[in-house]
Amino acid sequence: MQKLLKLKEHQEKLQRIDTLRKEQEVQRSLDFRNALRVEAFQIREEMDPGQGNQVLGQALHEHYRYLVRLNQESFLADKELIERTEELRQKRLILVERSREKKTMERLKGRDQERWAYETRSEEQKEMDDIGITQKVRQKEHGGILLSGILMILCLTLGVSCFLVWNNWLKKGEIGADFLKYPFEQMADKKVKQELATYEHQQRLNREKRDQKELERAVLHPETETDQGEEDGFKNTMQRILQKEDALKKKEEALDARENSIQVAQEDLKREINRLNNLQKRISVELDQLKDIEARRKSEMSTEKKKRLEDLNLSVKAMSPKRAADLLLGVSFPDPKSTLPSPLPLGEDLEGIELAITVMNSISNKDRGEILDAMVKISPEKAAVLFNRLDNVRTGLEDDRFFNTAQKNPG
Repeated sequence: MQKLLKLKEHQEKLQRIDTLRKEQEVQRSLDFRNALRVEAFQIREEMDPGQGNQVLGQALHEHYRYLVRLNQESFLADKELIERTEELRQKRLILVERSREKKTMERLKGRDQERWAYETRSEEQKEMDDIGITQKVRQKEHGGILLSGILMILCLTLGVSCFLVWNNWLKKGEIGADFLKYPFEQMADKKVKQELATYEHQQRLNREKRDQKELERAVLHPETETDQGEEDGFKNTMQRILQKEDALKKKEEALDARENSIQVAQEDLKREINRLNNLQKRISVELDQLKDIEARRKSEMSTEKKKRLEDLNLSVKAMSPKRAADLLLGVSFPDPKSTLPSPLPLGEDLEGIELAITVMNSISNKDRGEILDAMVKISPEKAAVLFNRLDNVRTGLEDDRFFNTAQKNPG
């Protein structure tokens, strides 16, 4: 029972170590999952325009991809955490079972000690009973000797005849009368029982001495009592522990590598964000410059152009739709082969379409519709260009070459 109790204690200790290591694994998984969630929350805040952050273009796309990757890693971390938590629960159940087995063995050991004490007391009582029986046997033997003496005296008094008969029985080796055999058989049985009791008592004493010597040797040299099977089991258990430690080290190295890769990805993302922010700043500066150019261009409109715009507007309102359409087409698309003077100042031929569009926007919808119908009848190609300009208002940021091409090739 002592060896079994030591084995159960050793198993409980190993299971407790395994459970503690599993708890450490669960805590590491929980910390990693929380770190991923914190990182994802920070990325969402950077992408949230309500927080005052303005992440646009490629940076927004990179943030979204990084957030998707963090969500995937968080999902895997949650799954791994659930698995490790279940393993920890199983380890704890096994630990509870090991503790219950150890307590059971302790109770059994206590009961075994009580049973051993009870058996010892029973054996002592039996020895006392045997001693009492032996004394009674000796008393009976003493009474038998007295009876034999009396019989001898009686035999001597009977005379020579009885002696001769007795002597004859002794020589033959048997007793002729059956009633005389019983005392001798009873004496022989008592002698045999006495010898058996003496032998059993001696064997019991020898066994107690041998048990006492073994107990003393076990107390003085407890390490010699270790069973070979127990040593092998301990070695196997230690080997499994070393293997589990190696596996844990490999997992820790993998986690470190994953964290390093995440840090590298974060640094790359920060550099890309900085580059995109710088690019956005340059674009903003160039856009401001273009707006300034457009403002200067509008402010530098000549007085002659304004006067001609007013004259053209008054002329169109005073003309019929057909003549107004012919005039506006001539203003929009002047003929380079014509000898007539241009209706616009030199160097501002591109603005002819803009003048026509401005005039058409200033007249009523009815007059504009009649003029457009007349333009279609005169030149559908040129009218199509004007229709396109009416539908797509110029912002001032377009390339002037497009309008040059449209003016030279109105089809």
